Amino acid sequence: EAVVADGISPELIAFSKKVIEAQQKEIKMLSDFLKTASDEPTENATEFKNALDASMVPMMKAMEKAKLANNVDKDFVALMIPHHQSAVDMAKAYLPYSNNDKIRGIAEQILSSQREEIIWLKAQ
Repeated sequence: EAVVADGISPELIAFSKKVIEAQQKEIKMLSDFLKTASDEPTENATEFKNALDASMVPMMKAMEKAKLANNVDKDFVALMIPHHQSAVDMAKAYLPYSNNDKIRGIAEQILSSQREEIIWLKAQ
């Protein structure tokens, strides 16, 4: 949202608005799922947690190493690329462990949209 408020690039502002809208829809779907989801442990929860944890390490390292330029647009892109890659990695980590068609669909949508957005961000 900082780019929407403080950014200069019209393309990045439009991109940010699109991301906000899409993410808000995904967050609502996931939040709605959590309201009714079972708390029963699943057979492969530990393996999934380990895979999920491992999927987030590269993002944390990349964001720590990012050389910020004190430029809202450039810094946004520099941080969004590893953030989006982490979403891809988390979705990939999730898919082998679940049979929930609804959440699998969201994960597959995340894979597709985040990959496209990474390509767009890298081209900026």
